[in-house]
Amino acid sequence: MIPTVNSNLRSRIRELIVGVASEPLEESDRAAFGDFILPDVRHFRAQARRFRDKAVKPYVAVMYDEDDHAKANGLDVPIRADDLDDIKRSQLQAIRVLERSNIEVKQLNDVNAMETAFVDRLAEAAAQMFAETYLQINGPTVVSRQETTINSNRSNDTILYAKGYFLSTGTAFGVSTPATAYLVPSRYSFGIMESGGPRFENIVWSCPANVRLRLP
Repeated sequence: MIPTVNSNLRSRIRELIVGVASEPLEESDRAAFGDFILPDVRHFRAQARRFRDKAVKPYVAVMYDEDDHAKANGLDVPIRADDLDDIKRSQLQAIRVLERSNIEVKQLNDVNAMETAFVDRLAEAAAQMFAETYLQINGPTVVSRQETTINSNRSNDTILYAKGYFLSTGTAFGVSTPATAYLVPSRYSFGIMESGGPRFENIVWSCPANVRLRLP
């Protein structure tokens, strides 16, 4: 389910992305929230500047929420380009991974549209984190330590995860099935490593969760 995002949270996220802000949303959440998203925010801002400098049009992946079984409401998710010095080639490499996964990619008209998509997806991820953050009696706020479990269709699949607001070629999660590990509460997509490279499902999950990965 897509978390509910209030207007204040979305405005603060937008300030982080297109404004001059450099701090996490809440001072009390600096360690958990800030350390988790700020590296992505900094990379995205640098990536957006590079797209503008090089006059390169960005692409997004079209993903779907876990509850959107009819796949009626596509979610535009920006694609991370790792090599900012060769932004065009780096974006193309990431697109090839997504196309191999049969994930729809589409070109946007301008960088502003990519920034809007990033704000929307990151605000949803932040809302999920706050939904899993609790205030202890006479203690600090803590983030849920509940683990995420992933079941795939085969044994011994190497499971990959990518952040559901800034898609990458993935990070190792564990070996199925099931694979169980801790992920900071947020929004994620999952895939498997095959001999030809990573392959992802076009679903974004709110974690922690019990994920059923329908690959291959």
